[in-house]
Amino acid sequence: PHILLQYIGWREAGMRWVRLNPDSAYVRLLFHRAPRATDNPADARADCTNIVGMLEPEGLPDPLITAAAALELSDRTYYGNWVRDLKEVLGREAV
Repeated sequence: PHILLQYIGWREAGMRWVRLNPDSAYVRLLFHRAPRATDNPADARADCTNIVGMLEPEGLPDPLITAAAALELSDRTYYGNWVRDLKEVLGREAV
């Protein structure tokens, strides 16, 4: 319930961009494989009926998920790209 309350609170406070879980492109980057990560587009509607399906599955290491989120937000800020969902890691062509 606390995750849902925070998520709804951010949206109702007028946050321009809110995302639950990092984009799967960034999760794949850090895991070097395709884990069973949940890929929700930014600003997805969350409520009591769907929040459980929007959470990351148990067993994914929290430090890597947190790092993926930090990398995504850093890249989005640098590149000014705030689309709802990414197909690949931003700036990947320069790597």
